[in-house]
Amino acid sequence: DANKPQKITPEGITTAGSIESQVQNKLFILNEILDSRNDNDPRLDTDLRTLSNSAKFLFKKKYQQLAPEKLNEKGTIVFLLGRNIQEKSDMKFMGEVLAESPCYSLADCKDRSQITKGDAHAESGSEVTLSYPQIVALKALDSYLSRERPVLAPLAFQNILAATHSQNPLIRSQAKSLLSKYRF
Repeated sequence: DANKPQKITPEGITTAGSIESQVQNKLFILNEILDSRNDNDPRLDTDLRTLSNSAKFLFKKKYQQLAPEKLNEKGTIVFLLGRNIQEKSDMKFMGEVLAESPCYSLADCKDRSQITKGDAHAESGSEVTLSYPQIVALKALDSYLSRERPVLAPLAFQNILAATHSQNPLIRSQAKSLLSKYRF
């Protein structure tokens, strides 16, 4: 592998092939965790603690491939990406999550047949579960803004401000609360 490009990392010199292997390994671990539905898997805080841009790209792609009803899995991915916010593309992803249409049923997000009157989320009895990815995105933005000198703060505020207009009443409320926390 003498012809492969090399990259200097804190651990030393690695080849581009081994970096790709590390990224694929992170995706494999993510898939194992999602399949097991184990939110307490210790690998979330060890192997998936920090993500390279390549890993983040694959995780975002995985998120987009999941069915809308896979709320726990989607929330787990948002959690992992949310603690690795470093670039504009990361903020763009959080904004996309917050802009998603509300989910009305765990069986079929678009099914409003169970709703007879009033607020769809409040009447479903599982408003937090149905809003899980968006709640995690707001928590990630809150955590990001609590960092010392967050460079992307204007984009974080823009995402939160947009969420105050969400079709989801719970997300609207939480976003407004977050804005008032930062006196924006």
